[in-house]
Amino acid sequence: NSMIKPLETTQFGVPVSYSKPLSLNLWAKYKAGSEYKDKNGNILPDTDHPEIYAVLYESVLDGKGNELKLNGSNVQTAPNIVSIAIMNENTANSLIVNDIDADEYRFIEIPFIYRQSFDPQKQAAGKYYFTVVFSSSAKGDLFEGAVGSALCIDEVEIVTE
Repeated sequence: NSMIKPLETTQFGVPVSYSKPLSLNLWAKYKAGSEYKDKNGNILPDTDHPEIYAVLYESVLDGKGNELKLNGSNVQTAPNIVSIAIMNENTANSLIVNDIDADEYRFIEIPFIYRQSFDPQKQAAGKYYFTVVFSSSAKGDLFEGAVGSALCIDEVEIVTE
């Protein structure tokens, strides 16, 4: 399936049983590559930017009783997402540096937004899955971006209740 449906090949999430997540905190810096290209290698009049997000979702079973993990096509949109922390454009812009090797990291805090009620019993029973995604090209899943874009991260912390 990876050749036919590459976005569905990547499976996101590991079972977790810790407290309710409140924010994703980290230090980061970013420098975009020089030429933004589409999947065919055509140069587009766009600038690359990073994407950082974390997702807490509830386990869902298929018709055979197998757990269905979120994948590249639904990791931010699936109906079983309990909470999501997505870096906004202003925060992404605050990470831009001139020299990726010499410039300082910047601290960011990304709050979790709850789409559904958090259930501590489900969490304790391992019914929730969690994933964190760091990408130097926000549209990398669509095979778009700039070669040479660099996202450096450090000291990632999930702040919980």
